[in-house]
Amino acid sequence: MKKMFLANAILLLCLCGCESYICSLKQTFRQAEVVSEVDLSQARAAILSGPVYDYFNTITTLHILWVNPFVEATLQALSEVKTDVGRSPKDSKVARFIVLMDGEKDMWNFALTVQDTIYRPTEYQVFSLTAPYSTLFGKKIMRYKRNVYEIVFPVENLQKPFSISYSNGTYRQTIDWKDIDCVA
Repeated sequence: MKKMFLANAILLLCLCGCESYICSLKQTFRQAEVVSEVDLSQARAAILSGPVYDYFNTITTLHILWVNPFVEATLQALSEVKTDVGRSPKDSKVARFIVLMDGEKDMWNFALTVQDTIYRPTEYQVFSLTAPYSTLFGKKIMRYKRNVYEIVFPVENLQKPFSISYSNGTYRQTIDWKDIDCVA
């Protein structure tokens, strides 16, 4: 009986000491905001895929994310750390795209077409996927982890409809972002 009382007393003392630590965890560690499935699906709608075919074979598939103001807001909500380092969505002077692709960036050339005007990229750099981007891309990142690039075009306040053309000398493909009224 004495041993049982002693064991319970030690357990009670340990739990009393842990209570203040457990209660302070909610205040110490900031949790990311909860993002609704509707917002995630709307942000994922900015990702378009374009397969490149060679007769009966698929050569590659490129997944392109248009980083528009809504996607930036969703990425900010998914982020664990709030920062205001990013570009302001209202006065953005460039159009940003994140591309998951097979092969190296030297193999593919990109062009943005807006109302019969063709733009060449000003920046073309390797991009590392952070947790919010991984959440948006989902299962698509499994194959393309090493080949993720950020492409920046000098277009101010990009609006739908527009298209991105990409080619590697042998194959050429175009992905169109259309306004919802144009599709229906």
